[in-house]
Amino acid sequence: MRLVSTAIADIKGDNNDDIIILDSQRAHLKIFLNVASGQLAEEKNFQLVCTAADISTSDMNNDQKVDVITTKYWTHAITILYNTGDETFYHRVISTKLYGANVRAISDINNDKTLDVIMTNYSPGEIGVYFNIGNGTFTNETIFPKRFLPMKTKSMDIHGDGQMKIIAIGENGRDSVIAMLLFYC
Repeated sequence: MRLVSTAIADIKGDNNDDIIILDSQRAHLKIFLNVASGQLAEEKNFQLVCTAADISTSDMNNDQKVDVITTKYWTHAITILYNTGDETFYHRVISTKLYGANVRAISDINNDKTLDVIMTNYSPGEIGVYFNIGNGTFTNETIFPKRFLPMKTKSMDIHGDGQMKIIAIGENGRDSVIAMLLFYC
């Protein structure tokens, strides 16, 4: 067993936060459902289509259920496990050209009411955005090359103008770097 990432989210939809743990050695998720008394139910294991190293959670298809997003550092894929609401998942794999990429933010970048996936590729220093079409599919990545090695990103409407921006931090070999990507959709 090699536990590498965790998330807290209400998987069951009962207003109790559950614990999600990623076991990269066995390529599965361990989900501990929180019962009303604050106790955790016995773990449920969900097999992944490939090993993963990072997890995020968000409602990716606007069905009011929390979905799980996984990536592996050295692959060309993002896997989204869509929550069916009955403690099971179905998955979709998004191919990516960003080798070694990691999900760094989930946000509605283009203001279409669906959550998009923002990834970084430390070397050669790229930020990729996968726009959610809303039916379980995503556009090909939009790559934003930068002159630095991005490590973390967040997104927000920093100017209060209704447009999301991606804030990225990283390094350029000598200095730390903060950059902002603007989208006008």
